[in-house]
Amino acid sequence: MMDVTAPQIAKARALDRNDVRGAFLHAVERDAHGEPGEAVDGYIAVLRQAPASTDPRARVLSEIAASALEDLEDAAPAYA
Repeated sequence: MMDVTAPQIAKARALDRNDVRGAFLHAVERDAHGEPGEAVDGYIAVLRQAPASTDPRARVLSEIAASALEDLEDAAPAYA
C-alpha cells in the first residue's frame, strides 16, 4: 500500500516550518509507519516549537510528544 499521508504532511510543513501541529503530525505519521528515529526527531521538534507557539493546542501536543518519546526509548536507534 502506498503511503499518501507523508507527502501531504511534508507539503503542509513546507508552508510553515514552525507549525507545531505539522511537526506533531509528521512525528505521529513516522511513528505509525515504523520509523522511530524520524518520529523521535518530530517529537523533539514539537517540544522545541511549543513554547513559542501561539497555537492553543501547543501545550497539549508537547505533553503528548513527551510521552511518545518515552515510549520510543527502546525502539529508536541511538536514542539516549
